[in-house]
Amino acid sequence: MKKLQLCVLAIIIPVVSIFSSCEKNIFEKEFVPRQFFSIHMTADKEGTVFEADVICSSYEDIKIAFTSPQELSGFSVETNGDSYSINAFGVPDELKSNEIKDTSLLNVLIRSIKLAIFTNHGTFTETENGVTATVTAESVNVDIVFDKEGYITSLKAPDIGFSAEFQNQG
Repeated sequence: MKKLQLCVLAIIIPVVSIFSSCEKNIFEKEFVPRQFFSIHMTADKEGTVFEADVICSSYEDIKIAFTSPQELSGFSVETNGDSYSINAFGVPDELKSNEIKDTSLLNVLIRSIKLAIFTNHGTFTETENGVTATVTAESVNVDIVFDKEGYITSLKAPDIGFSAEFQNQG
């Protein structure tokens, strides 16, 4: 009976390992996301479509400059430590990140970028076209996809009805 169990295990273990290796978890040392970039974002938040340029110079310095629709053109947000510098059409203001709801689009977007790019949150999963990561920005789960060069190509936060596609600008 023990020999039969060992034979069955000897057959099952390789088969299971073959099927479970379709996606490969890779360690951060094997994949490093681009930490400095300028990308264009086309996003949808619960049916409202907008565009912005996202510029990341460091963990502390991320800027989102809205370009579309026309009503948002000229509105920008820049991280400044634990606060946001907001430029609403030429009128500067500053808000602490804890003054905005954790589930707000602004907090989720910026915290997701920081988590996925600058913190060691675990493993990335290699796919055919690049790498994926799932992070939790406060209480919101966010799926992030990177291309093979390390640029963010998409970000999805279904819990808050947000999705975005990114195009590398260099």
